[in-house]
Amino acid sequence: VGATHVLDAAASDFGAQVRAITGGVGADITMDASGAEPAIKAGMLATRPGGKYVSIGRGAKDLLALPFFEIMDKVV
Repeated sequence: VGATHVLDAAASDFGAQVRAITGGVGADITMDASGAEPAIKAGMLATRPGGKYVSIGRGAKDLLALPFFEIMDKVV
């Protein structure tokens, strides 16, 4: 995969960590193996516009409450 950083999406400063590492741009690729709604939301929001978000985990819920328009604007 070529990952240069691994972060915990449950960290309260997750978004700030991603912005610091990427110079405010966001992650090129974000992978989530948990399937947990908070991790999915944090990962999608941390992905740069036009970046790739990969979910390889399956959470307990069929439906998730995600900020659809914010994610759509980024074309993640």
